[in-house]
Amino acid sequence: MHKLSILFSSLLAASLAAQSTVVSPVGATGVEGSGSNAFPFTNATTAPTRRYMQIHSDLPGFMLITKLSFRQNGTTTTYAGTAACDMEMFMGDSRPFDRPSWVLAQNYLSTPQNVLTRQVVNWGGPLTAGSPAPFEFNVPLSVPYVNTGVNSLAWEAAVYSLAITSPFPGSMDVDPASITAGAAAVTTGAGCTVTGAAGAMTLGMTHADSAGVWSFGCYVANAPANAPTFLYLGLSNPNLPIPGLCSNIYTDLVFSLPLATTDGIGYSGTYSNLAGTTRIGGGANAFAFSNVMGGATLYFQAHSLDISQPGLPVANSNGISLLVPTSNTSKVRQITRLFNNFGGTSATDAIYFNTSGIGHGVVTEFTY
Repeated sequence: MHKLSILFSSLLAASLAAQSTVVSPVGATGVEGSGSNAFPFTNATTAPTRRYMQIHSDLPGFMLITKLSFRQNGTTTTYAGTAACDMEMFMGDSRPFDRPSWVLAQNYLSTPQNVLTRQVVNWGGPLTAGSPAPFEFNVPLSVPYVNTGVNSLAWEAAVYSLAITSPFPGSMDVDPASITAGAAAVTTGAGCTVTGAAGAMTLGMTHADSAGVWSFGCYVANAPANAPTFLYLGLSNPNLPIPGLCSNIYTDLVFSLPLATTDGIGYSGTYSNLAGTTRIGGGANAFAFSNVMGGATLYFQAHSLDISQPGLPVANSNGISLLVPTSNTSKVRQITRLFNNFGGTSATDAIYFNTSGIGHGVVTEFTY
């Protein structure tokens, strides 16, 4: 054991003495990305307190990571302003980028390591222009992280506050995968009306393909309160009436997925529209799969336990159909971002973004 300790210490010293860097996603080294991202280090007005996680599945083998660095979105402007970010960071082995959970803690395969103790990290004054810009958002780690390369790696920033003095960049560089937004859902049948609800039980969904990974997020509204809820999907719409059931069945029930239990007003999921970007689902209401159904039409319906129904104790949502987009694999990026806009650093769930989650994230340089 003593000899192993000496060996590890020698390897550690050698690694610190001869450091290297690697950039993820692969392909973004020295190349300006085709996207941008305001979170988590350049936007101090929209939910500056949050959890932000990235999963990287394209890193090389063993690395003793000592620093993370990021770069502003390409610009010809030399920004003289500064940013002071009160944060801490975590790292850990994680699920792969194409199988994320929008319940943030479920992405870690074991207890994550606190690699940056809570402190204020300062950037800018000035930041250098460039396309791509240099990696000047530097975060030296308090404790080096041993990445074995066996699994994907997740890093997470818990941002407690972000104070910016202008002029400062409004976004960071991203080099996203080829994304194909899914067509809007088509209603295939009406849902039940639950006692006390403002309208019929509704299922809403949005979806996209990211270079071969099909993901979707959903929500239910006007469902029974505090009710276990399941999503069923199928290959056809039987439009089947069942005696005692409050509406018809609009899928052939091939596959089921558990959704989050509804809240006290019969709602499950996260839904909002901001600047034209639709966000539906999150947490237990968002899913990702390898896209083997491109071009196919799938049928969906949600079902909640409802003991107030006069017949069978089940409330059904409307039925909807989705045309699964065909994959564009011309640009694969093995990286995924996950973050919340509500709940600050205590939040447990990320929001589902259909076209800027999987295959999307700030370009990250790892020093090891």
